[in-house]
Amino acid sequence: MPFAEQFLFLGLMSSQAFILRGESLSRASGGLGRSQGETSAKSLEERMERMREEMDDLKAAKKEAMAKYQKAEKEVKRLQREAQALQEEHAEELRAQADQVRKEFPETEERKNLLEACWPAVWQSTRSLMLMRRRLLWSLVLSFASPSRPVGNSSWPRGILL
Repeated sequence: MPFAEQFLFLGLMSSQAFILRGESLSRASGGLGRSQGETSAKSLEERMERMREEMDDLKAAKKEAMAKYQKAEKEVKRLQREAQALQEEHAEELRAQADQVRKEFPETEERKNLLEACWPAVWQSTRSLMLMRRRLLWSLVLSFASPSRPVGNSSWPRGILL
């Protein structure tokens, strides 16, 4: 069960428990005695109507939260596709550079030394791509977690980028 559904379910259960506890307290204090039958029936009907309204409100809130959650999930998938495309594009550039080096330098000791010298740059660029991907995902998570920022905002969130 996704987090949003669990959160709404727990809220619904706690509100029902609170209402039921209130009814049991009113019974214990004599609120539903026989002398007040007509008044208590009306108050019970009012309570039931309020409970129905609260249930409708909770259902609407759940629907809204699920829509936001699904929208955020779509945004995460889009960002993951973008990060994957960037990584593939960078990998293609590196392959092209490696092919160019193979053409320029035949299989010699000089080529081997050049490739060993380029390896730290390749490692650093791969690492920077992974960090960029992590920052993209965290910025999305932070924008979803912050109620002041809409999820579908096309501009970068101004929060902390890890």
